[in-house]
Amino acid sequence: MLDRTGEAIFTVSTAGSMLTSNRAATVVFGWDPLTLQGKKLTELLADSGTGERVLGSFKTLQSAQPKEGDDYSGTGIDSDGRRSPVEISSTQVTSGNTTDYVVVIADLTHHWRQPADLEPEPAPIDV
Repeated sequence: MLDRTGEAIFTVSTAGSMLTSNRAATVVFGWDPLTLQGKKLTELLADSGTGERVLGSFKTLQSAQPKEGDDYSGTGIDSDGRRSPVEISSTQVTSGNTTDYVVVIADLTHHWRQPADLEPEPAPIDV
């Protein structure tokens, strides 16, 4: 199910390292899952301040009820250095004695385009 969504979804450790990712993460950021594994979440964000705010929210989540974080807007950066507007959400997940976080990053590129930009241009007519 997680591989059918268009949002990049990661499991992230309390230290901010990516543990797992879905298929959309590869599409959005251009790195294969094995390369993403172990990278810091902040490496996917062009603005280090946004990444630090997301990681800082993990500490807040540890004591919050319910265990859902804030949404953040920022700029994602893919493997080719291309930047795109993103929205980031996170939530805490606990299994036994292990606490990790699920982080969802939505690429907002299509949301920012004008409707005319999304429609295909008409084909030229040969006369």
